[in-house]
Amino acid sequence: MTSKEQESGSDPRAAIAYADRAALHTRIREGLLPDVDHLLAGAPFFGGDIKRDMQVWCDSWLLGTEILKWQEVLTRIDDGLLLRPIIQNLRDTGSIDAMKCVEYVLRKIDHDDADRMLCYLACSHDSDARTELVTSSRRGAGWEHDEFDRLHVTATAIGMIYSSCPSMAKYCDFGIRIIKSDATALVKYEAARDAAAADAGKADIEKLKKATAAVAQADAELEVLVPEDRAEIVRRPSLERVVVPKLPDVASGHRKDLQKSWKGLDGEALPIVARGDVAAHRRALVAAWPHAADLIDVVLTDLAAREEVRFKPTMFLGPSGAGKSSLARAICDQVGLPSELYSKAGMADSSLGGTSAQWSTARESVPLQLVKRSKMASVAVIWDEVEKADDGKHNGSAMDALLPMLEIHQAKRFRDLTLPEPGWQHLSTLTKQIVDRIARERGVDQRWFAPLAEDEMDLVRAAWPGGSIRQLTRIVTTLIDGRDQLMGRC
Repeated sequence: MTSKEQESGSDPRAAIAYADRAALHTRIREGLLPDVDHLLAGAPFFGGDIKRDMQVWCDSWLLGTEILKWQEVLTRIDDGLLLRPIIQNLRDTGSIDAMKCVEYVLRKIDHDDADRMLCYLACSHDSDARTELVTSSRRGAGWEHDEFDRLHVTATAIGMIYSSCPSMAKYCDFGIRIIKSDATALVKYEAARDAAAADAGKADIEKLKKATAAVAQADAELEVLVPEDRAEIVRRPSLERVVVPKLPDVASGHRKDLQKSWKGLDGEALPIVARGDVAAHRRALVAAWPHAADLIDVVLTDLAAREEVRFKPTMFLGPSGAGKSSLARAICDQVGLPSELYSKAGMADSSLGGTSAQWSTARESVPLQLVKRSKMASVAVIWDEVEKADDGKHNGSAMDALLPMLEIHQAKRFRDLTLPEPGWQHLSTLTKQIVDRIARERGVDQRWFAPLAEDEMDLVRAAWPGGSIRQLTRIVTTLIDGRDQLMGRC
C-alpha cells in the first residue's frame, strides 16, 4: 500500500475481495450450489432459499456416482445404514429429523458435507447445531486464511452466538455489525489510553477533566452505534420505578375519590418485570405457536439488551382469526408482563388516553389503569383491531390519543410483523393447546380433557381449511361439546 492509500484508509486488496465476494454471491443466487466453506463465510443458499439449496444438494448426490463410493465406506462402518434412502428422505421432507439423520451418516464417513447439515439446522432454529458449527468454523478460520475470508468466517460465527437467523448470510451480516461496533469502541479506547500516557506525570487538572469528558462522550456515541439486540451490553436498571408521584391531599369531590384509589401506590416504587430466561421463554412459545417461530424470535430480541422486559411498539398483521391477539397475550403471559386487550374497533374519542379531571367520570389512561390494578410499573396494552378505529374528531381522536403512548424515540423504529397462517402440519400442537384452554376456561382439570382421538382429528382436517385459529377453536369446541353430550346420554 502507498502512504496516500494508508492515509485515506483505502486498500485495493479490499476492493478486489469485495468484488469477488459479491460476484460469487450473485452466481449462487442465480444457480451455483455453494460449498460448505462458502456457507461458513456467510454465503447465501442456492437461489437465496434453504429449501432449494437442500434439494439441489440432494440431487447432486442422488444423480451422481459418488454415492456408490461412499456407500461402500458406510457399509464397512455400519452394515445397516443405506445412504440413498436417507438422502432421498431429506429431499422429500426437508425436516429437521431428516437433516440430523443425514448429518449423523456423513459424520460416520467423515465427509465435509456433515457441516452443511449443521448449516441447515443452524438456520432452522437449532441452538445445538449453532454451538457445534461455531466451534468447527472457528477452528477452520486459522491464520493461514486470507484476512478478508477470516473476517467473514469470524463474523458468521459471532452472528450464530448472539442470534437465530434463517440464512448463513444473515448470520454474517449480524456478526459484521457487532465487529464494527467493537472496532469503534477499540479505536476510542486506544485514543483515550494514548492521551492518558501522553499526560502521565503532568499535574494538569483541566486536561484531566477533558479526558474524562471525552470518555463519557465516546460511551454515549458507542451506545447509539451498538444495535439494540446486542446481548453483550446490559444496563442493570433498578428493577423498581415510581410511576405516579406522591399526590397532594387537597382534592375534593370526584378528584378526591380518584386520588384515593392510588393510596399506597402514589410516590411508591413499583416492581418492574425482569426478563428471566429468554431461551426458556422462546422454547415455550414456539412449542405452542410453531408456525410463528420467526415472529416470536423478532419480538424476544427486544429482551437481549436489558434486564427489564421492554418491547418496542410492534404491529401484528394477518387475517381475522389468525391468532394475532392470542399470540400477543401469550408472549406477555410467558414473560410475566401484566397485559390487557383493548379493542379500538368503532372507538371515536380519546378516552383511552384518560378523561379530564373536570368531568365527573374522570379516569386514568388505559395503561395507567392497568398499572393500578396490577401494582406493577411495567405493563403491556394490546391494541386490537387498530384499523377499525373511527377517524372522527368529536371529543378527541382515538389515534391521536394512541400516538403519544408510542414515545417518539421508539416510534421511529415502529415495526410491523406479519403473523404466518398455521397449516395442517401444526394441527396436532394447536388442537392440544385449544383443548387445554377450553379446560382452563371451564374450570376443569386438564387431565379430564383427553387430546382429540384420531377419528376426531380426521373430522378437524375435513372441516378446517387452515389459517384461522378462531375457526379451528370453534371446530374443536364443537367436538368437545359433542363428547359431553355423549357422556351425558351414557
